[in-house]
Amino acid sequence: MFVDFYQRDQPGTYRDIEYPHHTLAKLTSPFKHITINKANNSDLVINTPSLFFPGSVPKIQLIPVEPMLFKRADSDAFTSFAEENGRIAFAFNPLWPKIGGYERVYWYETVWVQLGIAAFCAIVFLSACIVWPIGYIFNLIRGQASLNRQKKTFAWVIAGVLGTLNLVFLIGLPLSLWLTGWKLAYGVPTIVVALLCLPLITSILSLVLLLFTILIWKNNYWSWIGKTHYSLITLAAWIFIPFLAYWNLLGFQV
Repeated sequence: MFVDFYQRDQPGTYRDIEYPHHTLAKLTSPFKHITINKANNSDLVINTPSLFFPGSVPKIQLIPVEPMLFKRADSDAFTSFAEENGRIAFAFNPLWPKIGGYERVYWYETVWVQLGIAAFCAIVFLSACIVWPIGYIFNLIRGQASLNRQKKTFAWVIAGVLGTLNLVFLIGLPLSLWLTGWKLAYGVPTIVVALLCLPLITSILSLVLLLFTILIWKNNYWSWIGKTHYSLITLAAWIFIPFLAYWNLLGFQV
């Protein structure tokens, strides 16, 4: 009776549908994530990630009653699921006595994927900040031709500036929100507004990086390692743009 439903894709990560969709407050949505996994039998188990979920919520076991409908083992409450476009997309009343709706997130929206993207970009941006001054000093010591050195230096300066600004944003925004979070009720602090300007600048610099990347491969500038590293920085810069847009951080969506 329950086999067809149980074998489908209802297990996964879900988030409370009552989260800020169109402002930077979307950053709080991971605090409302839950995971629904299959148990050894036809039951399901609800977990709340301890890293993000406020308070201690024990695991909740769901016992199948009929397709799309489960009973919570610890109470008389019921949890139901709903489809959208042939996919299990919603879970209703999974945690609390009151009715609440949770939507199933796609794999790229899960916390660890998003943190992985942020970590990848941060590491690459940090490498851009470190390499260009070291490369400039190294070129001076080697005594490369002035024109070639200037071209290479300018390209790495752009990469270094972009990497530095994005790192300042990645570190500064969460820190400033943590320090001034309660003040958001009275308006957006000046420091947050200033930080939100940085992605607009780096998005423009990403275009410049892309042009330099095309040129260095077309004209075979630098070593293979240098070209690959510069291309990796450009890739990170372009990945960072949709990452920012997803979290409503590209512009002033406050």
